[in-house]
Amino acid sequence: MKPFFKLICGASLLDPVEIEFLSRVYSEAGAGIIDLAAHPEAVAAAFRGKGKTARNPLLMVSVAVEDDPHLLIAKKNLDKCSRCGLCEETCFERCCGCGKCARLCPEGAIEMLRKEWGVDLDSCWEAGARGLELHTGSGKKEAVDSWRKVCEDWVKRGGHFSCSVNGRQLDSEEAIRVAREVRSWFELPILIQTDGNPISGQKGEDSTLPALSLAREILSSGIDAHIQPAGGANDQTARLAEQMKLPIAGVGMGSFARNLVRGKSFESAVLEASRLVASVF
Repeated sequence: MKPFFKLICGASLLDPVEIEFLSRVYSEAGAGIIDLAAHPEAVAAAFRGKGKTARNPLLMVSVAVEDDPHLLIAKKNLDKCSRCGLCEETCFERCCGCGKCARLCPEGAIEMLRKEWGVDLDSCWEAGARGLELHTGSGKKEAVDSWRKVCEDWVKRGGHFSCSVNGRQLDSEEAIRVAREVRSWFELPILIQTDGNPISGQKGEDSTLPALSLAREILSSGIDAHIQPAGGANDQTARLAEQMKLPIAGVGMGSFARNLVRGKSFESAVLEASRLVASVF
């Protein structure tokens, strides 16, 4: 089976126009999975997007333990803001939680807060989601275990499951422990996402090395699972994985893939996206 391309829209992105566009573009380009916020409106937007193509990628929703960065959103304190312009291109309503604006702000006027909404996985299923990904954050056993029944029930109804281990919050030993524990919940192999440096995709080999390094550690551990790097992944990831002789199942791209097509017409976006998807095959 050839490796798949997973588009990561973002676990906190709820803009239906952007989601529908991304879904349509990357479905047309040949993506195998589209990863979304665990919100029925996000799933519905992605379903509309892929429905305008002849393709049928799996729609996956992401949930997370409380300390995972994927459910964070930037909030600006206007009383502290000096209007320096460093974040003038930032749209807080479309924030994906990367935290770059907060790190750059010279006044400390931006903080990252957990984006709260009630996760209704039944409604996500009804909207068309058939994949579920659990982001495990710092890997605290109690926090991860609290999601066990939800994840097991999802698989029992016929859904696919992925566990994401975070290379920014976990060292390799901790990541292996969490991955092995979650894998033990299921009889059949699952997908494990090695999220090297979450929400950080840029150009160049250095961007993707943390994800590949973590993938190598998980693969070496002997865990019976399909391994898919993300978190800094880009058009170099699959080529480097091949050079490193890493038998990955696919590649997940978020920031890099979204930025590649932002502001482009549908036709131009599909051309760019198709080249990116082809880099994984």
